[in-house]
Amino acid sequence: MNSMRQPKLHACAAIAVLLLTGCTSREIYDASQGWRRNECNKIAEQEKRDRCLKEEAGRSYDDYRAASQVSR
Repeated sequence: MNSMRQPKLHACAAIAVLLLTGCTSREIYDASQGWRRNECNKIAEQEKRDRCLKEEAGRSYDDYRAASQVSR
């Protein structure tokens, strides 16, 4: 298996487990933030890493929900 796919596979498996255990969407979102931070921290270029941490890993659940409601 491609080593680049492995972290995504692990994240998907973790989310599936959370869904099956009855977690709320907020709990799932919060749990996935740690994975997002780890992915951002893998970016070598400081400016891109900081932007990723701010825009992706730093987005609150409420901001996420508001954005997802607009896109529907």
